Amino acid sequence: MLALAENDALKAKQVAMEAICQLRDKINELTTSINHLTDLYIEQDIERETYLERKGSLMSERKTLGEQIARLERNVSRWLQPLKDG
Repeated sequence: MLALAENDALKAKQVAMEAICQLRDKINELTTSINHLTDLYIEQDIERETYLERKGSLMSERKTLGEQIARLERNVSRWLQPLKDG
């Protein structure tokens, strides 16, 4: 039974790692967008208010994705521990 649980944990870890990779890709895209937005602001192609609003939104989304990654990394095989202990 423990072997089956460990197999399930391995599969869960693989799924979590794929999700983490996708989230990191999204974070990289958001970082690129923030950098582009900053360039537009520096070149004075957009107004300060617009810049701050969009940047805040992008940074908030990036932070949320970072928190999701941290949660996934912490909880990948946490559910298996009670089986190993007991």
